[in-house]
Amino acid sequence: MQTERFTAQNSTGTILTFAQSASKGAIVEYVVYDTNNYQRTGQVMASWDSSGNLVQNEVSTGDLNGSTAGIKLQFSVSGSDLLLRHGITSGTWTGTVTLRLLGFA
Repeated sequence: MQTERFTAQNSTGTILTFAQSASKGAIVEYVVYDTNNYQRTGQVMASWDSSGNLVQNEVSTGDLNGSTAGIKLQFSVSGSDLLLRHGITSGTWTGTVTLRLLGFA
């Protein structure tokens, strides 16, 4: 397992990078919150193959204290690596993510 913390504002960025060949699937557990204490907790799950095909799904709590629509977490493929990225459309957000790799290749 790998845990990372990030803080970012109105941007897109990479939180984690790992080799596609390291496993066949992953689950990221996360909590995100902004400066107004708007918050949510959830999981982003992904599965991929050696051709770079990727499917993913997110499951989360409802929003606490206000809308968390300003931040999204998702996986993407970059060459032979997988990236967990954040997309922030409004506000300043802090998050903690924990990565679990599954189905070791």
